[in-house]
Amino acid sequence: MVGLPNWEVFLALGIAIYLWISGVAFWFSIIVFFILLLIISAIDTVTLEPKRKLKAQMYIENNMPPIEQKLAELSEEKDAIWGTDAASRMLELIPEDYRSPNAVQYFLKAIQNQRADTLKEAINLFEEYRHQQRTLNLQQTQINIANQNLKVQEQTRDATRDAAYYSKKAAKSAKFGNTLNVVNTVHHWKKK
Repeated sequence: MVGLPNWEVFLALGIAIYLWISGVAFWFSIIVFFILLLIISAIDTVTLEPKRKLKAQMYIENNMPPIEQKLAELSEEKDAIWGTDAASRMLELIPEDYRSPNAVQYFLKAIQNQRADTLKEAINLFEEYRHQQRTLNLQQTQINIANQNLKVQEQTRDATRDAAYYSKKAAKSAKFGNTLNVVNTVHHWKKK
């Protein structure tokens, strides 16, 4: 009569079956999850995309007319100001290289703040300001490069320190290995 296997075999077999079933169930659940995710995203695209487009269209229809109206008003104001003879003559006084809004604004502030009495003085102040800005930008660029170089130097220092540490460990290991080799060789010679 063949005896029944002991309880350890049953336990091992039960664990193996449980792990196999749970593994299959896990992968099955992952596959089902991704299939459901694809279905939901497809439904979302089909159902919500037209709603999003409609909402965007309504936003544009509600907000564009006021924006276009404000733009037209500002354009009219600009034309009213710059279309006058006084504005044309004023623009003719400003050299062409300095007819940008920033330059004209700087000139006006310099004259209002009594830093300049003439357009020529305002232009010279503006040129000094631009030079200072270029110098500051260049200095900031140099500082950024110096900081990057410092980081590289720190990384190089750390890498060198690590290399030295591991080199010492390797040397110690090699020394220990050589010592073991010598001991084994001597031990082998003594046996002969």
